[in-house]
Amino acid sequence: MELVLGIVIGAVVVWVRGMVQRTQARVRARQWDTTDAGNQLRFLEDAELYPRKPINKEAFRTVFSVAERTLSSLPGKTRYRLLAEVAMGSFVGTSGGIGSQKAQDRAFASFNSKRVDFLVIDAYGEPRLVIEYQGSGHYQSDAVARDAVKRLALEQAGIPLLEIHEGATPAEVANKVRYWLGESRSG
Repeated sequence: MELVLGIVIGAVVVWVRGMVQRTQARVRARQWDTTDAGNQLRFLEDAELYPRKPINKEAFRTVFSVAERTLSSLPGKTRYRLLAEVAMGSFVGTSGGIGSQKAQDRAFASFNSKRVDFLVIDAYGEPRLVIEYQGSGHYQSDAVARDAVKRLALEQAGIPLLEIHEGATPAEVANKVRYWLGESRSG
């Protein structure tokens, strides 16, 4: 009898201990949860923040300044704007299609946090072209995998992707931008 009682008490102690540990783990996880707005405020209050350029110097010089001049000089009624460092979830969406809503949500989560270097929109705010600069610091960490996700999402959304590689001249960048926007087929 004492053996059975000892086993039962031991099992209860182990169970209670497990419950306490799981509760403590949940509390610790909530304390550091970056999706919680209260924690976000706390983290920001404890940090030193500063403004920084959203575009690195190489990409700004090679692509942004050239593309912006090119877009403003295009003839015709269509006017374009160049946006930098745009989250893909702000201009690519999911709907219906193959699979459940959960599958659509997973697909959206797969590209939502990815950013494109530059997005060209037309006068109506429609995405017309994504420009990615593959400069000297591009191929770090999991860049190849991230690029594959971006390419597939853009392809499926029907948004053209122009990749500019290190060493491209301003004339090459301008010609490619014109070409991909259908303004010139000589590029």
